[in-house]
Amino acid sequence: MKKMLITGGGSGIGLGIAKYFASQGIHTIAIDSNIELEKGFHYVLSEIEKKGTFLVSDTSIWESAPEIFTRLKKMDLVPDILINNVSPRSAKDFLSEDNDSWNRTIKGTLDSAFSYSRSFINANSDTSAPRIVNLSSVNAELVGSQSPAYHVAKAGIEILTKYLAIEGKKLLPALTVNAIQAGMILQSRHHNKFYNLENSKYRNTVENYAVGGIGKEQDFCKLIEFLIASDASFINGSIIKLDGGASNQEQLSLLLETGNPKFK
Repeated sequence: MKKMLITGGGSGIGLGIAKYFASQGIHTIAIDSNIELEKGFHYVLSEIEKKGTFLVSDTSIWESAPEIFTRLKKMDLVPDILINNVSPRSAKDFLSEDNDSWNRTIKGTLDSAFSYSRSFINANSDTSAPRIVNLSSVNAELVGSQSPAYHVAKAGIEILTKYLAIEGKKLLPALTVNAIQAGMILQSRHHNKFYNLENSKYRNTVENYAVGGIGKEQDFCKLIEFLIASDASFINGSIIKLDGGASNQEQLSLLLETGNPKFK
């Protein structure tokens, strides 16, 4: 049985990934700093009659990755697949971003991805098709409403992806490392909020995307599924957009189509 480790796998898109791949017969391992999420993780998997592994650790600490991989080796659960998902966010803007929020986002995203990738590569000398998939965002290229640190962290994830695709492959020849640059993806936990009748303006915005709607968790998981397949061995160091073509659309036209009063 293949094994998949997901950082930040206790909630949000990480939990959605864990559930999807558990349903595909992969043993999913969630690493999360919040022990209160463990019960929910096991409950979600039990809904599809599957079991997984939940380990508590702060992935932003450098010692976290080697300690976790030591534990997984003893449990015979060294993963074939690593999903670097964790990426702390804050509500800070350019003027309010402070040292604490900056470091929390940068360390939580980049330190985690680097240290877990290195431990994964060191542990997988016998794996036939090791795969790393890093979760990025359109904010790696486009300025949006997220914090300054989030934009910088996601840009860092993308160059780290390219670096690992070259340097990591020297140590682990069968390795591939790719990143998904995601746009707006509707997570299961936000479904009711998104389709609330009072949320029509927000919903109308994404319905003007080129594909006519918002991305779903399944879209995300299907792309990961392709990237981790043995048939995808020639895809390496790629940053793949998953935004329905939204980032290709000229933004003023999009604002006009959504009826933004500032542009009437």
